[in-house]
Amino acid sequence: MIRLIQFEMKKLWRSSYFMWLLMVLVVVVLAFYVYIYANTTSIDTEITKQQDSIYTTEQHIAELNKKIEAGIKEPGVNLEKEVGLYNEMLATDYLILNALEQQDWSAYFSLLTKNHEYAVQIANGELLQQSYNTYMWPTPYTTISLGEKYAWMQKYVVEPVFPIHTFSWMTTYDEEFSDAIVENFVLTSSNKHSSTGLYFSYELFAYGLSLIGIVYFLFLFSDLVTKEGYGRNGPIQFLWTQPIKRYQILMVKLIAVMVISIMLLALVWGLAMLLGITFNNGGDWYYPVLIYGENNHLSFIGMGLFLLKSFSLFLMFLLFSYSLLFLFSVLTNRAIIALGLTIMTIFVGIQIINQSLTFTYTQWVPFHYVNVFEVVSNEYAVRHDQFAISYETGMLTLFVGSVIILLFTFVLSKLKQGGIR
Repeated sequence: MIRLIQFEMKKLWRSSYFMWLLMVLVVVVLAFYVYIYANTTSIDTEITKQQDSIYTTEQHIAELNKKIEAGIKEPGVNLEKEVGLYNEMLATDYLILNALEQQDWSAYFSLLTKNHEYAVQIANGELLQQSYNTYMWPTPYTTISLGEKYAWMQKYVVEPVFPIHTFSWMTTYDEEFSDAIVENFVLTSSNKHSSTGLYFSYELFAYGLSLIGIVYFLFLFSDLVTKEGYGRNGPIQFLWTQPIKRYQILMVKLIAVMVISIMLLALVWGLAMLLGITFNNGGDWYYPVLIYGENNHLSFIGMGLFLLKSFSLFLMFLLFSYSLLFLFSVLTNRAIIALGLTIMTIFVGIQIINQSLTFTYTQWVPFHYVNVFEVVSNEYAVRHDQFAISYETGMLTLFVGSVIILLFTFVLSKLKQGGIR
């Protein structure tokens, strides 16, 4: 069995079609890193912004002091009190600047948490009163989760990804904005980029661990079964003459593609980390990723653990997709037709899942789990108000679905090869 697996893997690695697709993948990763690197906000840039903010505040304080000295009064405004408030802000800004320059992230997030406390108190009050617009940015959920994020980053001393301010954070509950200017600023500020290894990996796999990645891997292995020449005196006929059971041959091929899929994901992640370490740093394993909960509950997990869970769910969806590909390959004996039918089945399944959301057992429909990041973070569950759709349920659903399809494929293969061992 092990020799057969090695044999299948060698055939794949020696395929020029396979190697060309790998080269395309490497080029895409490198190009995407160049884009991310060019759009990363550096610590130096953030320090400069903080210095500019301090300068602006100092200028405003100087203007207020001139008015006080000149005896100028403004209706309804206590200038002395205004100066006092601005001086407090200025003192905090200097502490933040010092934390940035020293890269003292514990002190930095301690200051941000303190600045955010009043907003959190108001948000908690709104939650208790239930008298707020749930969908207007920033929702109480968004405000509270930002405070929790600051606390997490202070606890684990996590290096931030800039920019960091109220406008750079939004959640899936934020569906409306007060005006177009605010909406544009929030969307732009919250779409952060970082060239560190782990955060770049997160951004890369946000695209890769999705339908895009599924289709890519299907193309990669599309002719694994059909190229053997079922029913037309192809190479697989030699294997039928060997003391090997029919289901073992197909199982070997499945194991081979799964092993290579895992290796490719590991290699891409390794390349992403290498690029980050070379041009910036490795990033922080504990960088927080928001996990949505029922009844407005929330939690965070480290980005490293989030990626590992995402890989496992993606691999399970790959197993489900390969099972479909093997089934259609045995049915049609044509690589392009089998590939087309597999992709079409997945596309049709994704299109019809919205119709199944009202079903009692909708969580057992495998096509819900194609958008891996949204499932693992429970964002998908929030948007569809279906918390039964979860990471754990997805793993079980895809595994059971794959086993059923593969069993049917093995039986069908045996029937099609009736006269041949």
